[in-house]
Formats: sequence, C-alpha cells, structure tokens
Amino acid sequence: MNYAIPAREFYMYSPSQRETQTATDALRNIMASMFSPNTASVVNEIPVTSTIQKIRSMQSWGTNWDGVEVTAVSAKAVANAMALIDQLYSIATQLNIDWNAPNVTASSLGEVVLEWWNHEKKLTLYVDNEQAQYVKVWGDDIDTEMADGPLDETAIAPTLEWLGA
Repeated sequence: MNYAIPAREFYMYSPSQRETQTATDALRNIMASMFSPNTASVVNEIPVTSTIQKIRSMQSWGTNWDGVEVTAVSAKAVANAMALIDQLYSIATQLNIDWNAPNVTASSLGEVVLEWWNHEKKLTLYVDNEQAQYVKVWGDDIDTEMADGPLDETAIAPTLEWLGA
C-alpha cells in the first residue's frame, strides 16, 4: 500500500517573498531539516520516515547497548543505512512494489540490521561502515533455501522483486 502524498501546489508566504512549491518539495524540506547534515538521507516520501528515525536513533545506543559486550553502531553505518533505505524505497516505487517498513535493529558487530518478511520469504540486510550484505531465506534448508551476498547496485532490484513476488 502506497501512502505517498500526491503533489499539490500551494503558496508559502514570508514577509520578504512569495514562493510556490509542491507539497512534496515542502515535505522533503521539512524532513531533511530534521536530520543533521552529516547523516542526512534524502527522504523521498513519508513511508520511510519512521524507518529513518529508528535508524538515526541508533547513534545514541552506544557500546553495550543490549547489556552485553557489543559494538556501538557507528555514525557511518547509520548514514549508510539511511541512504540505503531511501534507495530501496525509490527502487521499490519505480518497480511498483508495495513498501513495507522493515524491522530495524543492530547486530553485536555494530551493523544496522533491516529485516522484512513476506509469507515464507525473509530478507535481512546487514549495513556496516563499508557495505551492505543480504541474506535471503525461503525455507529451512541452509543449502537449497537460503542465499547471501553483497547488496550492490546490481542486486537491489532483483532482491526487492524476489521479496515482493
């Protein structure tokens, strides 16, 4: 289900000038201003907002965030995950795949972990300072019903199509 707000024209007034913007542009400006410039992702639509906020909040978790000796999630991993969510949402929209917000957490290695389920299919993404890795699961057999690898630009669309099918 797509909850994107259709673009409508409206006028914003200020004492010094009158500007015309689409509602979508205005929302992008508001959402972008909520994030610091160092970790900001371009937020395209409202459906990704809560996911971006959850990812961004990981910067405050610190070391041992789960009460056990675990690595803190780095600002770079957070920035990478926010950019990836924006990219995933944009591609899903282009491919006409319904967007469902992922479960957001972190690994003990300080990676941002994003996870989706669609019936028997499960997609888990591990995002660190350098790259994103995926794990696709569609059954119990580790040899024949699971796959993993780097989530580079060539793997994003097929991975989203696999999950959405």
